[in-house]
Amino acid sequence: MGGVLTAKTEPDARPRFVVAASADPGTASAPGHPLQRLQIIKGRVGHDGTFHQAVMDVAGNADNGATVDPLSCESEGDGFATLCGVWEDPEFDPLQDAVYYARAVENPSCRWSTRMCLSLPEDQRLDGCEHPRIPKVVRSGPGRRQFGSTRHNELCCRKERAARRVVSSHLESAL
Repeated sequence: MGGVLTAKTEPDARPRFVVAASADPGTASAPGHPLQRLQIIKGRVGHDGTFHQAVMDVAGNADNGATVDPLSCESEGDGFATLCGVWEDPEFDPLQDAVYYARAVENPSCRWSTRMCLSLPEDQRLDGCEHPRIPKVVRSGPGRRQFGSTRHNELCCRKERAARRVVSSHLESAL
């Protein structure tokens, strides 16, 4: 996916994006989650060579009050089954290269590792299971962007790998 926008002859022409998304219905055993908002992300390299990124909400509501209880994975709050919107770049410069992409954001939900920990009997849970809010690590190319200290991220990754091994072996023994 992707492409190059063609040059327009009108001096004030700006790119306009129509975005739409439907919530994943999921399955009976793994239901989907309502959508919270749609966003357009614009990236560009500035005249000084630094990368700039802007995130614009196009539809939905980031403050919809949706939450999730990390100890039970029970969700609260409303979201949207479908969202759509139109956004036009008010700062468009035809002489400046830019990239755009759309993103659909679901209401908050538990991480897969939290659900796996909760599926285990309490006496078989690993040490990491009592900390259900292990932060998600954001990966971006070509480098990696991490939140928190390197030591903290290494610990989280080790605990996550250990949790996968325990849950995998627990599931295999159940089969």
